[in-house]
Amino acid sequence: MKTIFIKTTIFLTLIVGLVLVGSCKKEELPILVNSVILNKTEITIKENETASLMATVQPDNATNKEVIWKSNDKTIATVDKNGKVTAIKAGETTITVTAGEKTATCKVTVKAKFIALIGINLNKTEVTIKEDETVNLIPTIQPENATNKEVIWKSSDETIATVNSNGKVTAIKVGTADITATTGKKTATCKVRVKSPYMITFTTAKAIGEEIKLTINAKKEDRADVWIDLNNNGKRDNGEYVFFSDYNTDTYRIKSQTITIYGKIMLFRCYKNDIQSLNVSKNNALTYLSCRNNHLTSLDVSKNTALTKFWCYDNKLTNLDVSKNTQLKLLYFSTNQLTSLDVSKNTVLTKLFCDNNHLTRLNVANGNNTKMDIMKAHKNPNLKCIQIDTDFEPSTKPWNSSKFRGWKKDNSTQWSTKSCE
Repeated sequence: MKTIFIKTTIFLTLIVGLVLVGSCKKEELPILVNSVILNKTEITIKENETASLMATVQPDNATNKEVIWKSNDKTIATVDKNGKVTAIKAGETTITVTAGEKTATCKVTVKAKFIALIGINLNKTEVTIKEDETVNLIPTIQPENATNKEVIWKSSDETIATVNSNGKVTAIKVGTADITATTGKKTATCKVRVKSPYMITFTTAKAIGEEIKLTINAKKEDRADVWIDLNNNGKRDNGEYVFFSDYNTDTYRIKSQTITIYGKIMLFRCYKNDIQSLNVSKNNALTYLSCRNNHLTSLDVSKNTALTKFWCYDNKLTNLDVSKNTQLKLLYFSTNQLTSLDVSKNTVLTKLFCDNNHLTRLNVANGNNTKMDIMKAHKNPNLKCIQIDTDFEPSTKPWNSSKFRGWKKDNSTQWSTKSCE
């Protein structure tokens, strides 16, 4: 019994000794991370694509090998705890991995995802402009976020119309050209019609389908650009050509009560066509105009400075300003409703017909009275005085009916070398 006790005591003593010896050893230190390396330092991916980054921590027996991932710009790309990078939108960012106090980075470039082009449209498919005018064509690309949105512009005939890199079209001369916008393999086209800046427009009381009779002439070099718009659509349609003549009247069947003659014409006769309005201000090349026997109440010829012969009798005009028409040689305005007329600026005028109006004032003192072989001012019962040149004696040119020459007035009207105001 005593022997067993002694053995047990010895065993316990040994155990306690071993424990005491172990407790006297030093505590072990952690093994620190000395580097972290990524498998890629740069990657390029497209929107919505993913890529995996792998981090290697050294040494292999580092005490704490935990890594932390971070994106510098989560709007460009994100990264999860496993190093999975997800591209969000086009741009650049940096992914950083941290292990202990060590870091490594990877530059991430996100490219826009290729979005195929479906088509391109223009804000206009056809347009009519005048020489030297411009118009802007605006392209619309489908879809709006297509990868390739570059547009290349081209004109089918740059002698007629040009187009710049922004779609601005410039009219060069009369004619038709196709402007094409190309992006990728898709195209859109606008037909550009360039019309002459010269034009004469009138309205008629005649019904659509009726005929009008006109005489039109132009210089040979200008005739190719002259045409008549019978349906008032601004386009040169088939059958809208012009017959040229100084004397012959040609017939045109109207499809609109508003008619426009485009082009640089010099001679225009439009008498007896029930014309209610006439605009010749946009054709300053006109030298000969006859609009007699219509229903005109007003007419502006201030821009027609080349006019030499002007017939407009048998209308309802109440006013006429010919002060800018200094080339006039003949002015025929009988049977209107004019209340005053001043031809003092028309220094080459040789024939003046202003009889049968409502004149109360008439000034013909243009310095050329001696060369005026016709001046008819009779049938103006309210006209008391006619101002003439100081060196002219009207009695030297009495009216001669057989020769249709001379000066003629009412007996109640007096000649005066002074103002009749």
